[in-house]
Amino acid sequence: PAPSTSTLPSLHLLSILIHSPSSPACTHSTLYILSLNSISKNAEQTMPPKKVKKVMTLPINVIFSHLQSKTRVRIWLYEDAKTQIEGQIIGFDEYMNMVLDDAVEIGKERKEVGRILLKGDAITLLQEAQPPARPQPEQ
Repeated sequence: PAPSTSTLPSLHLLSILIHSPSSPACTHSTLYILSLNSISKNAEQTMPPKKVKKVMTLPINVIFSHLQSKTRVRIWLYEDAKTQIEGQIIGFDEYMNMVLDDAVEIGKERKEVGRILLKGDAITLLQEAQPPARPQPEQ
């Protein structure tokens, strides 16, 4: 027998528009939200039905949150795994090109490079920079 539609997971579409203040054009993205209904009536009787909603996080939103919160980020470079760039994001585009302020090149030694434009294809990983460890005061 074919399963009833009440026992099958249902897929809902959520269509959103992302407006960028630097660009008059809108980016259209579609998010898929999966909600699982109860699988059997026996399961409904023993435990309440749960709805699972997972929303995809877009990379542009992660970058935009670092821009808004003005946090320092550390960027691992694609071609040179021994060198990383740390700075504050002050701008980016759809290609993940980024403008970093107060940038520091971290390799064998730290080298201040100021404001830079980093091409998106050179980026392997972006993470929040760890604040420098503060020495503990002696008691």
